[in-house]
Amino acid sequence: MSVLVVSKKTYENVFTKAVRYSFNWANGISRCDFFSGMREREIAELVRIWCRLNEESYCVRYEEEIRNIHESLNLDYNMNCKVIHACQMLKSLQCINYNIEEVTINQVRELKEEEREAIENLNEIIHQIRSSIIEDMSEYQEALWG
Repeated sequence: MSVLVVSKKTYENVFTKAVRYSFNWANGISRCDFFSGMREREIAELVRIWCRLNEESYCVRYEEEIRNIHESLNLDYNMNCKVIHACQMLKSLQCINYNIEEVTINQVRELKEEEREAIENLNEIIHQIRSSIIEDMSEYQEALWG
């Protein structure tokens, strides 16, 4: 499996959409309950962990020096910014997940508990968004139950 460093823009878009999910949850219209009640700084920290793990996966695999991209992410929410669609959010999260290699990182160090939790959370978020997208499809809604 090859690893790529996911773009800063992707992480910034994921952050913005996650914050929007946390706002929408308060209004009862969120696609992802995971972000319910989360503050911007909590979401930002989660996104930074994913970014750091992705970069570390790449650098360990290809024996490059870590550049600390996560430190330069612009994770300040702007209400007027363009927000990505749910399908793009799902695909971005799947890309991030694919490009975090726990096995590769474990070759040089053990993951911290917060990092393991961040990966588990990423998988849960992917599951929730995927499920909400499928449930919104007319084919799914029209399918027989039982």
